[in-house]
Amino acid sequence: MNLRGEKVDEVCMRKALENTFKQFSGITLIEYACAESLLMPDSAKRQGPHYYVVFVEVEGNKGDIGEHISTLLDAELCEHGALYKMWRSQNGIGTADVVFVKPGGFARLKNYIVDNSTATFNQFKQPRKLKTEGTVAFILGQASD
Repeated sequence: MNLRGEKVDEVCMRKALENTFKQFSGITLIEYACAESLLMPDSAKRQGPHYYVVFVEVEGNKGDIGEHISTLLDAELCEHGALYKMWRSQNGIGTADVVFVKPGGFARLKNYIVDNSTATFNQFKQPRKLKTEGTVAFILGQASD
C-alpha cells in the first residue's frame, strides 16, 4: 500500500491486523485484502485525505467491534509503520476503513478474479492488494451489514 510514499507492505499490514484482532475474544481473522480509497466508488468514499480500505472475513461473533476496529487497526499501523505514522500525524493519510465481508466472500472474489483474468484456479493466489475498481466493487458487494 502506498498513498504518500509510506509503503506499508504485506508483513506490516498482516501484523497490524493480527494484533488488532487479538484484542477481541471469540473472533478469528480468516482472510483479508486491502485497497486504496482512490479505487472506491464515489458513493463509498468519505471526505478528507485518502485512506486504506481493509476488507476482512472473520469467523465468530463480531458483536459491536465494528465501531472500534478501524481506530485499533490505525494504531497498530502507526506502531509498525514509521512513515504511515508520520503521514497520519500530519493528516496526510486518513484512518484506515475496515469493511467486514460475508462468509465465503473471498471465495467468491477468487471466482470473480479467475473468471475475469487469464489466471486459472491452480495459479490463483489471493491478492493482498486489490488494484482495480472492478475487484473493489465486487468485494464491496460482499460486505456484511
